[in-house]
Amino acid sequence: MSLVTSCLRLSRFTREQRSTAVKQTGLSDFAAEMRELMFGILETYEIGGHKELSDEKLQQTLVSQFGSVREAKSKLGEVAHIRSSYRTVQKRLYS
Repeated sequence: MSLVTSCLRLSRFTREQRSTAVKQTGLSDFAAEMRELMFGILETYEIGGHKELSDEKLQQTLVSQFGSVREAKSKLGEVAHIRSSYRTVQKRLYS
């Protein structure tokens, strides 16, 4: 499939449709706390779009939800694991 065809296919789905699909089937392999974090990220994505999926937004979300990145690490695991989960959700939104 060409890039243009892929983009056209993806443009037919709204952010809400993509997010709902990931929430329904794409988070089951995450632990409960990680799933809750990703669910919240998907909620903000529905409203704000792809800019809500930046690395800066991830750090802001961790601080907002857990008080600090250190506290997020104690609940969710190493930053590399959190980032990997975040990237997985991004891929699932657009696959």
